[in-house]
Amino acid sequence: QFTLDYLFSRVDSAGVQSRRFLNNIYYEHLYSGYNRVDGDFLDAASDDAVSVNNNDPAVYKLLMGRYSALTRVTDMEWSEYYQGIRKANILINNIDVVPFNLKYTMKAEARFLRAHFYFELVKRYGGVTLVGDRVYELDDDMELPRNTFAQCIDYIVRELDEIKND
Repeated sequence: QFTLDYLFSRVDSAGVQSRRFLNNIYYEHLYSGYNRVDGDFLDAASDDAVSVNNNDPAVYKLLMGRYSALTRVTDMEWSEYYQGIRKANILINNIDVVPFNLKYTMKAEARFLRAHFYFELVKRYGGVTLVGDRVYELDDDMELPRNTFAQCIDYIVRELDEIKND
């Protein structure tokens, strides 16, 4: 809800707003807790444990094989990973104007998060669309082809190799 000039300000010598923006990517787009199946342990998909959730918990769908592309058992979905990728790209493209030393570390963190989000997508869907550093807007053409599985893995590995010392 803030402008890019506010989030990545030339006068924010402590980088307060850009740090909040990066922290938001962590908070909103990474899993928390022990398990990605509605907070249940995977033991609840066996006879070793019982789900803490009521009303047909997702872990039982996993146990019984009642899941599909429409009835997924994880909390995150395609669009949420791409939202994380978009936010990481916004930070990568705009952090350079902020006058503080940690911007290079933050840029590397954003690139790692982006690689992680692509990994999570590839793990579930195979080859996905790689958008690079581009931040798409509503009026942009979004009919983009999927990249191959190999292209996606190469991109992820290249990203991680480039930031490994940062």
